[in-house]
Amino acid sequence: MGAERFQQDKKIKRLEQKREASRLYYDASRAPAGAQASARLYGLIETAKANGCEPYAYLRRVFTDLPKATMLAEVDALLPWNVARPATLSVAA
Repeated sequence: MGAERFQQDKKIKRLEQKREASRLYYDASRAPAGAQASARLYGLIETAKANGCEPYAYLRRVFTDLPKATMLAEVDALLPWNVARPATLSVAA
């Protein structure tokens, strides 16, 4: 019973954190340009997760390497499904 309650509390806390993050992003995106920027960021994060990348490490790599990219192939290599996932980009099992 105690372990079940603990798991339930963890889920509730996670949902509260997501709600708070969404509220903060909403506040920053009241202008159309801000809403588009938020949508793009959310898209990058969710696509990274769907492809097994840890979002923070993936975004850090993209924001570091993208300004250096000079050819389309270099940009394509940064897409989450093309990224070679060393331990720092992988989601722990």
